[in-house]
Amino acid sequence: MKFAPGEVLVRRYWRGGHLQRLYLVRVAADDERGLRLWFPAGSPWWRRSAPDEDEAAEHDAPADTARGRLVRQVSTGPDVLVWLPEQAPYAVSWLWDDGHFAGWRVTLEEPYVRWADRGCAGVDTVDHSVDLVVRPDHTWRWQARGEHGQPVAVDPLDRAHPQAAQVRPTAERLVKLVEARQFPFDGTWRGFRPDASWTVPALPPGYDRPRAVARP
Repeated sequence: MKFAPGEVLVRRYWRGGHLQRLYLVRVAADDERGLRLWFPAGSPWWRRSAPDEDEAAEHDAPADTARGRLVRQVSTGPDVLVWLPEQAPYAVSWLWDDGHFAGWRVTLEEPYVRWADRGCAGVDTVDHSVDLVVRPDHTWRWQARGEHGQPVAVDPLDRAHPQAAQVRPTAERLVKLVEARQFPFDGTWRGFRPDASWTVPALPPGYDRPRAVARP
């Protein structure tokens, strides 16, 4: 299936059969180069709370399970254009702070799966919690995220890393692209601007459908 420019999608992250985070995004493009999604500062997103978190923080929750609720957040970070290449175990984000290009962030994750159901559509994946942070001058560093999203020093190229066998080939390939300043780190899409008519979307019904999995 293809998504239309401007269409609202739900980008969902799963862990252990449970929905952990979801983001409301708009389709910037969906073509031969892959799917591009727009997530500007001020956009809502939801994360799974810990069961013992303050109940007062859970009143905005649109879902409730034994593993906690989905708690509404608002993005205070940069404007983000996310590129999801087909069948690739990573996503690349272009970042802008106050309209100024601030670099790229690559998240290592399972290849995404598209879905559309009950008037809602989106993409599902599993996050490996390892990011490649690239500055505009192409200097780079690895960064992991702990259980609550806090940065943790990591080097996935180190064979002692617990996920080394899983992420090392992809990590090595991405670093080579950064250092060679090759696509997607060659300036492509740095001048992207969203459609001025795009407003902040509301969470659509059907966001909580079961996880979509790739067909064999």
